[in-house]
Amino acid sequence: EKCVVVLGDRPVRITLVRVWQSLSWFGKCKLLLCLLWSCIVPVSSKALQEWMDSLLLNDDGVDLLTKSIADLEKYFPSLKRVIIDERDLYMSCKLLQLTFL
Repeated sequence: EKCVVVLGDRPVRITLVRVWQSLSWFGKCKLLLCLLWSCIVPVSSKALQEWMDSLLLNDDGVDLLTKSIADLEKYFPSLKRVIIDERDLYMSCKLLQLTFL
């Protein structure tokens, strides 16, 4: 049987354009400041070790990805909507299209 490879993810460029369009002026400033801050402020090895330990000793049963998505939604809800929700919808539609090939 023939195997068909389908790239079912939305192109990154489209996602990034949609992210930028979804942000308000304040949201764009906030995102740029957060990115700039993360590049400028050094992370101490102690803080990094504490963060890694908290990941390894996760007792609440919630994985890192779920926590990260919750944080993203808390601080940048439109980013979560575009990066996660719209992308999931796009990939779901691609899978449905494949069933009719």
